[in-house]
Amino acid sequence: MYLKNFYEYILITSKTLNMPKIEVINPDNIKIWAFDKSLYFLEQDEDLLLHKPEYVSTLIELAAQDDCPKQENIKSILEYYIQWCFLYHKNEQLEEINLVILDSKPMLNTKWLIMWAINFQYIYSIYTNPSRITEAACDKIAKDLTIGEYSKRDFKKLGQLKDETYEYEAKTPSIKIHFYIDPKTGQWKISRYGRLLNFD
Repeated sequence: MYLKNFYEYILITSKTLNMPKIEVINPDNIKIWAFDKSLYFLEQDEDLLLHKPEYVSTLIELAAQDDCPKQENIKSILEYYIQWCFLYHKNEQLEEINLVILDSKPMLNTKWLIMWAINFQYIYSIYTNPSRITEAACDKIAKDLTIGEYSKRDFKKLGQLKDETYEYEAKTPSIKIHFYIDPKTGQWKISRYGRLLNFD
C-alpha cells in the first residue's frame, strides 16, 4: 500500500512472463487494462494505484460500459476510494473528486453511477457543512463508509455513547473498525485500536 509511488510507472503486468505489460499510468492505459482480462497490476493491491482524483473520470467512463469485462472491479475501486477519502479526511482529494463528478454528469448514465454520485454529494455536503442529522442518516453514513456494496465486512450498530455519539463496528476476521458519528454535527471518526468513550 505504501509502495504505490514506487510503482507509479510500472502500472500493469501479466501474471505470466509471456504476456505483455503496460508501464505507464494514464487514461488510455487504464482503458487497455479494463478491457483485457489477462492484464494485472504489478502490485498486490492493484486497485490502490488508481486511487487518485485524476483517474476518477476515466473510471466513471469505464463503469458506465456494460461491455467492460472489469466493470464490477472498477465500481468497487470507485466505492472504496470514496470510502477511504472520507474515513481518513482527505480534504484536497475529496474536493477534486467532487469537481470531477460535477463535470462528469453526462457519463452518469447507469443506476449504480447515479446513486454513487448522489451518495457522494450527500455525504460531502454534510462533511463540508456540519449540521445536526437524524439517527437514520447516521446509520446510513456509517454503513456506506465502512461497508458499502462491495465490502465483505460484518457490520453492526453498537449503540450510543454518553455524549450522544453513535458507535458502529465493521469487521472481518483480520480487521476491526469502530466508526463514530456525532449527530449534533454529522462529523465522524474511526478507531482501529479499541472503542472510544466519547467523540472528543
